[in-house]
Amino acid sequence: MSFPIQLLVFVVLPCALLLFSRRQRGRRAPLPPGPPRLPLIGNLLDIPAKEPWLAFTEMRAKYGDVTSLTMPGRTIILVHTASAATSILIHSSALTSERPVLPLAGALCGYDTQLPLSQYTADGPCAPGAVNNRVKAERKCFHGFLGTPGAVDALVPRVVDEVRDFLRAVEGTEGDVMHHISRATMRFSLRIAYGHKADTGTAPDAFVREVEIGSDNFFEMTKPGASFVDLFPILRHWPSWLPGGDFHRVGAQIRKHLEYTRDMGITLVKQRMAHESNERSLASSMIETKEDEFLTTVAAFALGTGASDTTASQLSGFFLAMALNPDIQRAAQAELDAVVGRSRLPTLEDQSSLPYVDAVCKEVLRWFVSAPAGWSVPSLFATGLKQAPGLPHRAKQDFVYESATGPMLIPKDAMLVPNIWQLALVFLNMNRDPDRYVNPDKFDPTRFIATKDKPAEENPAKTSFGFGRRICPGRLLAESSLFLFCSAVLSVFDIGKAHDSEGKEIDIALGFTTQTVM
Repeated sequence: MSFPIQLLVFVVLPCALLLFSRRQRGRRAPLPPGPPRLPLIGNLLDIPAKEPWLAFTEMRAKYGDVTSLTMPGRTIILVHTASAATSILIHSSALTSERPVLPLAGALCGYDTQLPLSQYTADGPCAPGAVNNRVKAERKCFHGFLGTPGAVDALVPRVVDEVRDFLRAVEGTEGDVMHHISRATMRFSLRIAYGHKADTGTAPDAFVREVEIGSDNFFEMTKPGASFVDLFPILRHWPSWLPGGDFHRVGAQIRKHLEYTRDMGITLVKQRMAHESNERSLASSMIETKEDEFLTTVAAFALGTGASDTTASQLSGFFLAMALNPDIQRAAQAELDAVVGRSRLPTLEDQSSLPYVDAVCKEVLRWFVSAPAGWSVPSLFATGLKQAPGLPHRAKQDFVYESATGPMLIPKDAMLVPNIWQLALVFLNMNRDPDRYVNPDKFDPTRFIATKDKPAEENPAKTSFGFGRRICPGRLLAESSLFLFCSAVLSVFDIGKAHDSEGKEIDIALGFTTQTVM
């Protein structure tokens, strides 16, 4: 057994257990129900490294809508229903809008300065001379630039440009659509964040390449089990010169690259502004209004990376759904032919006249959650599809959740995980809850079209873009972009399964891995 592991077993775990026991004695309400806990390790063995969503689904069935797990020094609260999430994450958002403290991914790698890992209520400067309450200021800038209907209208022409480029890139392509989705959404995100018009060719330019590396680094550092240091924060003090201390070097390298890439983006914006050749972007608008420089740097990078991941996720789910449901695809195409014709592409002005196509987009949001607030993410390995989650919330202090079955304690620093990120057809989540949706495992756009016999079912956007003070600030633009991309693809292409060398259809095998997406 290595010395770091010995320290963990004989020092860290007992101390964590002692602290946990002391806190338990003074609590005025019980934790939410959950599986039995073992001495020292709690429920560590109840969270499998592979397919954890299966275990979480079983826990909901056995223990109820809110369940708890404990590990040394940490409590995890699983929130399985929309009503519970509304109460805990929206009505109590003043207490539940923090993020987990991850010493390696956060302080050492520098991602605690980026919105996904930033603490919501942390006062004080985030850099020398920087503003207080940076997260609030950052979200305010996002809201002004892309969070209102008027702001979205101003950005729609850029979406249309990227849609047309995407259609040209995909034409004649078979089996490589996911690559084009990733490139198109990255180009659009960097364009609205920095005014950077990336080359539409096969090779990314230097800035795009650095952003892609930065995103990959974030994925690796924040995926479940990436580091013992984030699981047991006391290990952050482990000396770099001892065995197992290499995480200090890794963190420093990633932090250096993050800062280099963020500065590179702002430098490019300033150069274009100096030559009066810059398209208005979040970064240029913040520079013009003389926002804090560090705030501008981190906000632009957050938009340039986060918007790309969520939009790519939604489009991936759309292609999967159409390949698996050709009848639905043909029905949507028939509506487009009748309303729009074949001489032009659909616009947002057509959306109200295309109820079935609009319902297809809503069903993609419900069936393939694009911005959940849980940690892990199912990824369809056979197709290259990827879901984009946020990170869990963290409780700022102890508080009591009044559930239908009685009061439950949500302890300080508990990790709050809304259980909406499960994707497979057999799994339950908020967007697959039978209390909200009829036949929830079925991809059925008609659920969102009201008839004289039944009302339309609940719009999934309510739970697909996060909760409370952490809700996605770009959700209006995301919904508009999804409609424009999907309706254009349906107008131009037929989507189907790939074929092998003998011309036979290749079945889509649904399997899952876990990954965190920025």
